[in-house]
Amino acid sequence: ILCDENGVQIGIPQNNDPNLTISWTPFTFLSDTAVSNPIANPPQTTTYLLIVDNGTCFDTLTQTVIKDTISTTILGDSAVCSVDAPFLLSSITVGNATDYWWSNNANFSDTINTNPTTTSILVTPPDSLNLYYLSVTSALGCVAYDTFQMVVRDLQNPITASFDDPGVGCAPYLVNFVNTTDSLATTTYLWNFG
Repeated sequence: ILCDENGVQIGIPQNNDPNLTISWTPFTFLSDTAVSNPIANPPQTTTYLLIVDNGTCFDTLTQTVIKDTISTTILGDSAVCSVDAPFLLSSITVGNATDYWWSNNANFSDTINTNPTTTSILVTPPDSLNLYYLSVTSALGCVAYDTFQMVVRDLQNPITASFDDPGVGCAPYLVNFVNTTDSLATTTYLWNFG
């Protein structure tokens, strides 16, 4: 089973007998077609045929590399206000997933969900930067991971801005606005001058 793009070793242990001829069919997506144990990295499930010939007789071996493609992405709001809790985190998974494990840390020592078929969760994080991790396992045992960052702010301390009267002047009239609030790192501003 091939889970990632690193490939998987196939074939039989290498024999350095100079009288042996090694060949593979198909020969595509193999690291070396002249050895009996190359790394296979096909883009889809592929059956390979190994032919070992000593000049008098030959033997064959058929081996199928099953390509298991699985990936996952966590979806949710990345900047939220605490009064809107709980927050929904959901996942989009490509491939045949059987187990979903959500956690607050990358080594999954504190899984959030108890049901491994949970594709989404509700979270009520503290007011701060929070990281969530998702591990998804396919029916064939391949694993995909994703990480999600959520910033939570307390509405007791809303993001506000106020300005002194800039006075009156003729165009072009330069006015400087300075934000002195404790804002989110990803805050953007939209100015509307009517």
